Amino acid sequence: MTKNINPFEILPKLALGSTQLVNAAGITSRQLRYWESQGYIQSLPEKANNARQYSLSTALNVMAIKQGLDTGLPLATAVANTKTIINQSNYLGRLINETYQGYQATTDQVRLNFGPVADQPDQQVTGVLTANDAYFKLTPRGQ
Repeated sequence: MTKNINPFEILPKLALGSTQLVNAAGITSRQLRYWESQGYIQSLPEKANNARQYSLSTALNVMAIKQGLDTGLPLATAVANTKTIINQSNYLGRLINETYQGYQATTDQVRLNFGPVADQPDQQVTGVLTANDAYFKLTPRGQ
C-alpha cells in the first residue's frame, strides 16, 4: 500500500528569502526589517551565506500584517490580529494533516478523503470539488 503524500507535512520545511517574501507580501524591504527589529516577526537562524530566510509561518504572519494594514488597521492592531489568523491556519492544518487520507480525481470532480466519522466507522467524510462547487458529504468508507 502506498502512503499518500500530505502537503501539510511538506509545507513547514519551506523557507523564503527576504526578497521572495517582500515580493510575495507586497511590502518593502524596509518594512520587513522594521517588523523584525520590533520583534513582530523572526527570521530563521542564519546560514553560512548570511542570507536571511523566513519560514512559511513567518511569511503567513507578514501577509496577515500587510492585509491588516491594507484594511486601515494601525500596525500594532494588525500584528495582534495575526495571532487569530495564524491560530485558525494552524488548527486547519492540524485537522487536514491528521485526517487526510488521499484523493481521487475524475474529469468533472475531485474527491478528498478525510477518514471515518467517529461515531459511524462505516462512513467517511468526503470533500467534493467541482468546477462550480465545493462541499462535504458522508460516503461509505473506502469509496
